[in-house]
Amino acid sequence: MMIMFICQLLKSRWKQGGKRLLGIDKIPVVRDGERTHMCDEGLYIKNNSNRERMEEIIRAHKLESLGVLAGGIAHDFNNLMAIVMGYIYLALIDLSPEHASRQLLLGAISSIEQTKDLTSRLITFSQGGAPHRKISNIPEIIQKAVSHALKSADIGVDFDFTDDIWSAEVDEYQIRQCFHNITTNAVEAMPEGGKLTISTVNTLLNDDQGLDLKEGAYLKITFADEGIGIPEESLGKVFDPYFTTKEMGSHKGVGLGLAVCYSVLRKHDGYITVESQQGEGTTFILYLPARMDL
Repeated sequence: MMIMFICQLLKSRWKQGGKRLLGIDKIPVVRDGERTHMCDEGLYIKNNSNRERMEEIIRAHKLESLGVLAGGIAHDFNNLMAIVMGYIYLALIDLSPEHASRQLLLGAISSIEQTKDLTSRLITFSQGGAPHRKISNIPEIIQKAVSHALKSADIGVDFDFTDDIWSAEVDEYQIRQCFHNITTNAVEAMPEGGKLTISTVNTLLNDDQGLDLKEGAYLKITFADEGIGIPEESLGKVFDPYFTTKEMGSHKGVGLGLAVCYSVLRKHDGYITVESQQGEGTTFILYLPARMDL
């Protein structure tokens, strides 16, 4: 509750005076003119403008708290669904193949199987704070994740991978889930079909490039679709948990896919950004720390 109070307080002060976060201080003080407020998070702000950095810290707190909650819910939910599935199979044993209830029970099993996708995303979301990294071939992970996500979609894909691409030290399961989620997002944005273009390049970043990343070597991975685009007013919210512009349905409306990507990338010391215009498609740009020495 204290964190949320601090975030709301700082947001309200932005609107009044356009202030800037300078950093985290060991002395927990927030100054506002002549007034002084004690603040457990130690956020020190001055009259300037750098809202993006403050939004990053707010989002990080939100994701960390939700991650702990999501992990516990996912595991408990899986355990309960396993019990339900067991009882359904026991009921099926006593039913003849022609029994009217048999198809209904099989339909229930199919629905339970679909919940595994949701709990898988929740678990990935919660585990984003502890990636088990190993040296990996990123283009290979991309191809596998994208192929799986597009297996029943009328979407073309164009891979454009730079030769001699650097390796990266990642949690392969988490990163694959991230690529899968972005591809699924592209599929849903192109209901009439289209093309997804995926590229990877080696890049060296420095502090002058305006990204919240350390200087060094990175893989720049781009997913560009030809979909309906994202409204401008929604661009700043697409990585928030449970935010979605999609209709509710059996596979849509959950709003966790891009939040999972954001969480996973940040815990890998990477970053993700989005560019979009309605009617002209959406481009997600991912940065992963790379190993030039391998």
